[in-house]
Amino acid sequence: MEQFKQGYLNGQVFMTGNLQRVDGIVVMDKSEELYIKKGVEKLYNKYSPDSVLELGFGLGLTADKWQEMGITRHVIIESHPVIYQQALEWKEGFPDADIEIIQSFSQEYITEEKFDLVYDDRSDFFYEETPTDFTEYNQEMFKWLNIGGVLSANALPGETHPRFNDGFYFNLNNIRYFQPCILS
Repeated sequence: MEQFKQGYLNGQVFMTGNLQRVDGIVVMDKSEELYIKKGVEKLYNKYSPDSVLELGFGLGLTADKWQEMGITRHVIIESHPVIYQQALEWKEGFPDADIEIIQSFSQEYITEEKFDLVYDDRSDFFYEETPTDFTEYNQEMFKWLNIGGVLSANALPGETHPRFNDGFYFNLNNIRYFQPCILS
């Protein structure tokens, strides 16, 4: 894991078409913007979170939408130094908002603060190496959630994920999307 972290932190950030990459790793696909933002809107409308902890900034698509929806507190954890700088620049567009940008890997983030919603938007989220037993992952994420809080991630076209048994579907442009959720 340490070797991956160092390689990632030292990797070059660049855009290839719609894809934001850190070396060979796709961090964000801009073509997903419409349904990812719709998923955030649906999450907000369903659960009305005041505070959101977002893991990963990418291109700031979800961060933009969370601000548009009017959350009160927004903490974003971003590990890559270049993307972290982009997040700081993005934050300048919201001078009156309570936004905190933290440069860290989520596994190293320690806080006593609790959030209404944790949005896991990390690039490695759905990789093949993802374990099939999510007990440890859930415990790691739930430590940041208020009682009754929601753990979620980006919506996916027509897919479910075994980690998120409280998710829901929505339709957009005649395509069915799954918005993953776990309620704490």
